[in-house]
Amino acid sequence: MLGEPNDEGRWVHDGEKFIDGTYRIACASCGHVVFADDACPRCHAPGGLARALGDASRLVVPRRCAACNETELLAVALAAATVRYSGGRAAAPKPLGEIGDSGYHIVAYACESCDAAVLAQSCPLCDAPGPLRQRP
Repeated sequence: MLGEPNDEGRWVHDGEKFIDGTYRIACASCGHVVFADDACPRCHAPGGLARALGDASRLVVPRRCAACNETELLAVALAAATVRYSGGRAAAPKPLGEIGDSGYHIVAYACESCDAAVLAQSCPLCDAPGPLRQRP
């Protein structure tokens, strides 16, 4: 309320989009990297990974709704995450940051009272004009 998160949020992910956003795969035991890509994990703009991981969110959730002055807003964000896999069902991804950290990007926010909403106009991770390609 009033611009402060009231909980840690809820982690959800779409399997196909999660795989599409993979930028590094390495062996957990020895660290050998079998895949690495420096493109933005969302829009695939060349060199966008460094901006996506190093920059703070470009879209900032206001303290109150601009339309109705409500203090409770719902935000949707993309965050870097890690997951370990060793056969069978993979564990749930673990976010590497939280709101306000570099690499944690607000994509949209909305007011639950009046349904006013704001969406990022460019790629929320690397700020490239988007979309640069079709998303799964």
